[in-house]
Amino acid sequence: MIIRLVSCFLFLLTTYVTYSQNAENLKLSRTDLVGMEERKSDIYNESTLWGYINGGADLYIEYGFTELMAQDIVWETEPFKIDAYIMDSPESAFGIFSISRNDCDLSGEIGKWECITPYQVQVAYGNLYLSVIAYNGTIRSTELAIEIAKKIINKMQGKSFSLPGFFTNENTAVNKSSVKLIKGQLAIQNSYVKMEKAFAGIEDYKLWVVPFFKDDTEHTMLIATFSSVEDCNVVANRLNEDPVYSIKRNGKQLHIFKGFNQNIDLGIAVK
Repeated sequence: MIIRLVSCFLFLLTTYVTYSQNAENLKLSRTDLVGMEERKSDIYNESTLWGYINGGADLYIEYGFTELMAQDIVWETEPFKIDAYIMDSPESAFGIFSISRNDCDLSGEIGKWECITPYQVQVAYGNLYLSVIAYNGTIRSTELAIEIAKKIINKMQGKSFSLPGFFTNENTAVNKSSVKLIKGQLAIQNSYVKMEKAFAGIEDYKLWVVPFFKDDTEHTMLIATFSSVEDCNVVANRLNEDPVYSIKRNGKQLHIFKGFNQNIDLGIAVK
């Protein structure tokens, strides 16, 4: 019994240290960026994240937050703020990235899931959601922010998240740059408020927002997967009361359409 308890303790301790090393190992130094000056750096876990982003912590926890490496640096006279969030899965990292990106330039320089604007570079890679803020917003500071993101990504072990195959119909094309994964009420409130009422009080679900092109026209399908039939029934009944939406049911999953003939064969593949 004692041996078993000791083994469990060592396992938990090893797991904690491993997570800490994952976050700590993402920290940048002058070896990574010649001439870099560090102004501040910290590691945050679930219990201390509130002290860093206050009310915003719950959104990350909702998606499966593990740790954060936060670092303020100056490189080539430009100031940057680095937030490297380690999530519990590549899907969770993509999810928080998907509801955070907006009006992005996609260069493909950093990775499959990137969002580049003059003041911020965002990336989802493996279990990592990364934000690099370039305070000055100049072309040069954006270029440097991209290089910073590359350095951090190179420290990660993993691969880019792959979206589910939403459709099998070759004439139905997903707009991948606008796909969102919503995993709770805070995410709905922040990124798809029109569905907040229908999903109120529902927990443990995944909601894919999938913009797609059919016959050169863009539409949107929502794919909601629930943990119970009861929750699925509740949302289905609420949506049936709104004539704007039409739904298809597949077990614990709903396919939700707005202003689209659901009888058209899209070759829906997600289960």
